[in-house]
Amino acid sequence: MSWPAASRFPPSRPSSRVVAVSFRGVVKRFGSLPANDSISFDVEQGTVHALVGENGAGKTTLLSILCGFLRADAGEVLIEGEPLPQGSPRVALQRGIGLSAQHFLLAGALTGSENVLLGRPGCHGLRPIPVRRVAGLERLAEQNNLEVRLDCPADQLSIAEQERLEILKLLERDARILVLDEPTSVLAPPEVGPLFATLRRLASQGRTILLVTHRLAEVAEVADRVTVLRRGRVVGEADPRHVDREQIVRWIAGTAPQERLHREVLPQGEILLEVRALACGTGPSAPHEIDLTVRSGEIVGLGGVLGNGQTEIVRALTGQLPMRRGMIRMLDHAWSASESVVLPAEVAWIPDDRRGEGLALEMTCGENLRIGLPPALAPKTGEMRDRLEAFHVTPADPTLRVAHLSGGNQQRLLLAREMSRDARLILAVHPTRGLDPNATAFVHERLLDARRSGRGILLVTGDLEELRALSDHLMILFRGSVRYAAGAEQVDIEKMNRALVGIAP
Repeated sequence: MSWPAASRFPPSRPSSRVVAVSFRGVVKRFGSLPANDSISFDVEQGTVHALVGENGAGKTTLLSILCGFLRADAGEVLIEGEPLPQGSPRVALQRGIGLSAQHFLLAGALTGSENVLLGRPGCHGLRPIPVRRVAGLERLAEQNNLEVRLDCPADQLSIAEQERLEILKLLERDARILVLDEPTSVLAPPEVGPLFATLRRLASQGRTILLVTHRLAEVAEVADRVTVLRRGRVVGEADPRHVDREQIVRWIAGTAPQERLHREVLPQGEILLEVRALACGTGPSAPHEIDLTVRSGEIVGLGGVLGNGQTEIVRALTGQLPMRRGMIRMLDHAWSASESVVLPAEVAWIPDDRRGEGLALEMTCGENLRIGLPPALAPKTGEMRDRLEAFHVTPADPTLRVAHLSGGNQQRLLLAREMSRDARLILAVHPTRGLDPNATAFVHERLLDARRSGRGILLVTGDLEELRALSDHLMILFRGSVRYAAGAEQVDIEKMNRALVGIAP
């Protein structure tokens, strides 16, 4: 597949070439493993520069060096031609480098303006923020078309508003180099365009955007240049206008793009999960009157912009959130609103928060593979290595602490544990969030393998392509209710997109 004939935001080169960031022979090792292996490339001022590569390719390590969280073993980073002292986030901020992390760093109980100005001069402790500072922040947001309710608590803002708030934090600190890590991973399609318009506007003002993404369509749409990492090395650089998608995929994976998934029609099986008239949680997006059924041999997809009730439904299914009304039946167990759900042993759960709920980071890979399994079923050392290799966890070392793995390898470890269990039902929540294309394809095939073997799968995802590719039946949530539902062969893309933002079909 080649790129679209014309991007929504055509790349534009600055009139004079000024290098904002230069990586020169950067090397970083963790033990004998080279995370960055002599990385060198330039990022021009006033451009959007995409950085792509598989999970574990070295992107996070490189950005951590740029932002002062890690020191390189060799090489250097130049900011506007001057060496950047390493290992100091404070110095990186002083040199104009700002990071918007994939997981937002916001205090939910504080307002938008309090989050942006917290800790800034004159805004310490419990003292009220001066009115003039809030007014200045409002002007800054307006000048950059960053629509966000600054007087609203952060946990009541939409995901898109939280994203804009993170960018506003960087601008308030006068960041000239904005590092954005997977900024669209939790946005609905209609919210991506406005974000990209903001990035192009900031680049036109002379700011530099270093964009980390796994979505190759975004590279074509917004980037002036793309650099590809594989196994810690730069393997390709290009102007997205002058290279096709297949070439970038070959750079990323070292192989040609994989064929599209084949999802054969299977006979209807027994009911493994049944939810009727479920209501749980509080607030405007709390789920209400939710009905869904998952049978053996099928994948039921639950989609929508994050924050519209998906999390509460999963928490109710896993016993973390009480039902206010309704009924849940899972395998041979049933619960009403007056009872507490206890997840049966024959249910595998892939949570969206792999670091907080899925894995014990300070334990080894082998110890994590045994979590939740009785001793008789726990894998032995040789079996552990086999499972790690089967799910492409690199390195496949059962003695390695999970904290030392990249995010993508942590996700594969979680899948290796949950999908190797003898489970009849799988709750898969954002199973590919933040994964590179090859890792995503691998997860998709494992889910389809589970479907072929007669397991039932509830797939919760914000990725519409993933939702459509895998689901036998799909539903779109908006503010706690199902706004669109269809079988795989009857999906109306326009109606689905309208349901995502609450517009009636």
